[in-house]
Amino acid sequence: MRALSIIIFSLIAVLAKAEYPPRIAASDRIVTLEQWGGRGNDALVWAVRPTEITIYHIFSSTPDEVLATVPIQKEEAEEIRNVVSEIGKAERGKVWFDANVFDGTMLRISFSASGDLRADRIEVANHWRPEFKKLIDLISSKSPEKWRIGFRERVAHLERGHNVDIRCISVREYYRGK
Repeated sequence: MRALSIIIFSLIAVLAKAEYPPRIAASDRIVTLEQWGGRGNDALVWAVRPTEITIYHIFSSTPDEVLATVPIQKEEAEEIRNVVSEIGKAERGKVWFDANVFDGTMLRISFSASGDLRADRIEVANHWRPEFKKLIDLISSKSPEKWRIGFRERVAHLERGHNVDIRCISVREYYRGK
């Protein structure tokens, strides 16, 4: 019975992935950034591939929507790869969060070629981490004005007006407690 459940789940996952437009389902990503807005189950995503950045919106109850596709040159892709490689192992696989605030405002950086969530991803909730500024600014600078990464601005108001208590734990530990 368990084997049958695994087969059914795998088939559903394959079929669900097949529904995504090729730009969203791509398996050659350099890095993926997700900006969750605290308004429920939706996010803006920047999927960086060797030839383009695809910006799309994840919705909780409707199909994902491609918002923009920005071509990038080989040199730009290499620059992004270099900035990604500067993010050390000490930062990867961590979740930083303010223990006094959680409204769903979060930035996620994923390093898998498919954009899948792995344990080496980075998540920052409800505050700003300057160590990721270079990557965020670089990808944002290549995005259309309307679709720039605005996470820093979103969390600026959260960092005022309450007692900030930033904690950092591993991704595995964080999600084991949920």
